[in-house]
Amino acid sequence: MAEKEKKITKLVCKGPRNERNGALYLRFKREDKRKADLLVYPGDSLIVGKDVTEQEAKKLLNNPTWKFEGVKGNA
Repeated sequence: MAEKEKKITKLVCKGPRNERNGALYLRFKREDKRKADLLVYPGDSLIVGKDVTEQEAKKLLNNPTWKFEGVKGNA
């Protein structure tokens, strides 16, 4: 029997990819314009499905200037 694939349930911000960036936080524009921008600081955790949508989580994981680590949980 195949195991269920685990989905990313949480994102952890590791900070800017370039240490000389100088930025203290990332201002992330939400897909839903009715929601306020997110200010994400290094060390912050974001819950997928609560703090950010799955689409927004994918965008953050693929962000070229900031590092995010996905934490997988049960599907």
